[in-house]
Amino acid sequence: MRKYLAMMLALALTVSLCACSGLTQSGNGTSIPESNTTNASETASTDTITPQAESDDLIITSPTDSSATEISASGTSATISGTGAAVSGSTVTINKAGKYIIDGTLSDGQIIVNTQDKETVFIVFNNFSAACSSSAPIYVVDAKKVVLTLYGDNSLTDTSNYVFASAAESEPDAALFCKSDLTVNGTGTLTVTANYADGIKCKDVLKLLGGTLTVSSVDDGIIGRDAIVSSENTALKIKSGGDGLKTTNDEDTSLGSITINSGTYDITSESDGIQAITELHITGGDFNIVTGGGSGNAAKVTAAPGFGGFSSSYTDTETSCKALKAGSLAEIKDGNFKIDSCDDSLHSNNAVKISGGTFSISSGDDAIHADTSIEINNGTIDVLKAYEGIESTTITINNGEIHLKTSDDGINVYGGNDASALGGRPGQNTFNDAADETERVFTMNNGYLYVNSDGDGLDSNGAILITGGTIITDGPTNSGNGALDYTTGCTISGGTLIAAGSIGMAQSPGSTSSVCSIVVSLPSQQEAQTPVSIVDSNGNEVLTYKPSKVFQSVIIASPLLKSGEKYTVYYAGSHSGISKDGLMSSGSYTPGTELETVTLTSVITAAGSSSYSDFGGMGAPGGITPPQGGKFR
Repeated sequence: MRKYLAMMLALALTVSLCACSGLTQSGNGTSIPESNTTNASETASTDTITPQAESDDLIITSPTDSSATEISASGTSATISGTGAAVSGSTVTINKAGKYIIDGTLSDGQIIVNTQDKETVFIVFNNFSAACSSSAPIYVVDAKKVVLTLYGDNSLTDTSNYVFASAAESEPDAALFCKSDLTVNGTGTLTVTANYADGIKCKDVLKLLGGTLTVSSVDDGIIGRDAIVSSENTALKIKSGGDGLKTTNDEDTSLGSITINSGTYDITSESDGIQAITELHITGGDFNIVTGGGSGNAAKVTAAPGFGGFSSSYTDTETSCKALKAGSLAEIKDGNFKIDSCDDSLHSNNAVKISGGTFSISSGDDAIHADTSIEINNGTIDVLKAYEGIESTTITINNGEIHLKTSDDGINVYGGNDASALGGRPGQNTFNDAADETERVFTMNNGYLYVNSDGDGLDSNGAILITGGTIITDGPTNSGNGALDYTTGCTISGGTLIAAGSIGMAQSPGSTSSVCSIVVSLPSQQEAQTPVSIVDSNGNEVLTYKPSKVFQSVIIASPLLKSGEKYTVYYAGSHSGISKDGLMSSGSYTPGTELETVTLTSVITAAGSSSYSDFGGMGAPGGITPPQGGKFR
């Protein structure tokens, strides 16, 4: 990746680039490699710098401040009232720390900040517009910090062809280019039209503490190299040909974070929406993010039979078009998210942690992906469309309400021989290959999970552990997948699991479970919305479920099923109650066809099938896989 130039430039280099002639260049950005950046044990770095607002960041200079130097632009020049700044042709140079109020219109010129004293430069844009036909309208060469306050409506526009003094130079390359820390506050607006490359580029820490920023850029929208912090007083609207909002410092692992405390963020980007090269922390805000043209523009796959399986070809490039992306940790505590992404919607090269928020997701690839681990503690997650729903080496759900609609697996714990998440897809995900079999686990401790999948419902290339909560899976209709699919075991010690789907590859829970299950195998494929009901020996309805798709097998595991008791399984008929994802409540069941009456003499009991083998893994011919190491009855 690009090595950045030194922070200090000699004073002789501060002459106006608008007046120069020389080499014309184009710029590009920095992206996170699609690979693990930390080990599995390093779920989150403990030394990543998350900058806080300092006292001078919060100073909002008034446009009537009598102590400030006034700069009034007009055409290709400006007049100055006060000290610390000078005009040379179409270039205004601020050479001392202090307060500066800029207004008027600079039709073709440049504002340069180059201060030797190590104090903050306070600049007010007060209904100010600037354009430059050969470089950046605003170029901060050197300063301790610049605090930019917005009043009224302001705009910056650059050119598609920058002119540099020599071939060795490549900066500035953004309409607002700053080599120092930059803070934006105030109540006004700033519209940036970047025709060359980036909209706003800060080489140190960027703090967005107020104002409405609208950025349209050929390449990246807003960059803060070392870190970005944004607050509730900020509103961003970005349309970018590259990434939307990003950090780029890939040389120091303590830097490169993005912290968003609140605000509104409307981002349409051809590449990633928000990309933190290390950690992404979001504690609130409203987000509307579209990447790569949206989920409908995802990689198109053409599969053909081949030796050992299927060979695939894809129709697009390897551009990363993720909505929210982090190098080491993506942590979301709250916020409202509407995402339509060509690639993953929420992605981390290491870990994802969600503790709250409301998500509406349409993804051309995975809705939520982490190479190492995903932990969901709360929140409402509605995945309207995805290739795979939630995918990682380790997945833990502690609470929350989750709905997943996927064209492949709903939950996928990657590992072993699983290649469903790979296969050469553009921008394909990687995983923690160092994780052994014991680390590949899907755990459900509490909450609500509904899966509507065309592939496996719950797919773990390791173990499945369910200790609480409710899981409902409307699984596949083809026999090449199963509603429940695991490698090393499935233990249910609490909670409810209902898994419906095809019969050919279905698996049952394991015999290590303490919650009883009835594994229903129907004599033929049933139509969608056909009820399957369990009634106790007293004729009381225990549980009724109506799958949303055609099905032939249903697994029902529930604390309501008691060992030693008799239950009758019915299918068809009708139910007068209320359906939540097919699970019926209130009302009553009118029996249809009786399948079988069974006694729960073991933790796993079959109803409607009598031919099983003693092995686990692939489905037995004509039935459901028995628990590991034994028969159903």
